[in-house]
Amino acid sequence: MNKAFVFSLEAIFCLLLLITLLLITVPEEKKELRTLLVFQKENDLLKIWAKQETLSLKDMKKDFEFAFPQKNGKIMLGNESIAIGKKGSESISSEIAVIGNKLEATKISVSVFG
Repeated sequence: MNKAFVFSLEAIFCLLLLITLLLITVPEEKKELRTLLVFQKENDLLKIWAKQETLSLKDMKKDFEFAFPQKNGKIMLGNESIAIGKKGSESISSEIAVIGNKLEATKISVSVFG
């Protein structure tokens, strides 16, 4: 009779421990997939612009507005820049240096404001 009682207490203790562990919730990490998506779109734009022979900020602005509808941003081509919408407090930016036929480097950067 004594062994049956110990087994019951041990079983109850294990069940209480199991219930306690199940009730404890571990907060999940928030993964910002939005940031990853913006980086991927920015890099896609930069790759497309790098392959083009002639670049104009007007065409680049159209590409930006197509890739990021209703978003604010900034595009830089060498020393020139163009703003799309209002400047925000936070931005996600990417840049690339393109080497031309005459071995001159042109820096292209794109920023999306959040």
